[in-house]
Amino acid sequence: MNTDLLDALAAFVAMGGYAGYVWGSLAMCALAFAIELAWLRRLQRDALRPDAMAEPHLASPRVHRPVVTRAGAMAMPEPRP
Repeated sequence: MNTDLLDALAAFVAMGGYAGYVWGSLAMCALAFAIELAWLRRLQRDALRPDAMAEPHLASPRVHRPVVTRAGAMAMPEPRP
């Protein structure tokens, strides 16, 4: 290979003496991005599970409403079991 090309590549990788900061910050950003993608995939997988609504922290809050039946002209609420 051409030595000028190798020297230019080495100079690029060295980043003028700041390679540790530049490549380190790039690696940290890539790691944070990968963790975010893994976390979002896990949330999506958990949300799409058939039994996801059975888990209390994922289910909507339960609303208790009485059952209303008609007894003659008067509405009578019955408590739910």
